[in-house]
Amino acid sequence: VGTNELILVQTKDDSKFPDSPTSPASKLVVIDPGHGGSDPGTVYGPNEEYEEKKYNLDIALRCQTILKAYGVNVAMTRTTDRYVSLEDRTIFANDRNATLFVSIHNNSMPDGYKGSMTLYYPTSYKGKDYARIVQKNLIADLNTNDIGVKGDGLYVLKYTKMPAVLAEVVCMSDNNDLVLINDSAFIQKSAESLARSIIEILSLN
Repeated sequence: VGTNELILVQTKDDSKFPDSPTSPASKLVVIDPGHGGSDPGTVYGPNEEYEEKKYNLDIALRCQTILKAYGVNVAMTRTTDRYVSLEDRTIFANDRNATLFVSIHNNSMPDGYKGSMTLYYPTSYKGKDYARIVQKNLIADLNTNDIGVKGDGLYVLKYTKMPAVLAEVVCMSDNNDLVLINDSAFIQKSAESLARSIIEILSLN
């Protein structure tokens, strides 16, 4: 599958998602595919053909499809390859009084780093707890290296009024991780893992 192709698979496997959120229609989850349009995010490859923005959107669209199959109310900050400012992403979530904000990214790290990481704003209400859930599931579901859960002052974490997490699924700067993120099956597993975490988090509210 090429990186320009999006394959959406509507997955509803109750063995993976044992707990459905209570009154999901009353709880809105905003999914934020990082970067987009003129902002490609991390770029790798001999011809700079591997753009983070494409993987972020692919995972996010698949995650949305899974969540909707479970009756979760979802809104996306972008559904196409377009630029959305950091301010507009937070306004989008705040104006809708979202219950949870999940930003999806793929990382670039110094040599020697690989795997998954989840970020939260240090003083966020429940942000650290929710980030731990996301990180735990990413590691278990994807069998990636555990970089950990970290507090960070990133704009979309700081200025969203609801608990927010930012998932760095893999490190594109690592050759092995780059191979993983170019596998459609891995993209699907990433979406399923994030959907499972979101449903788990909603069940706690």
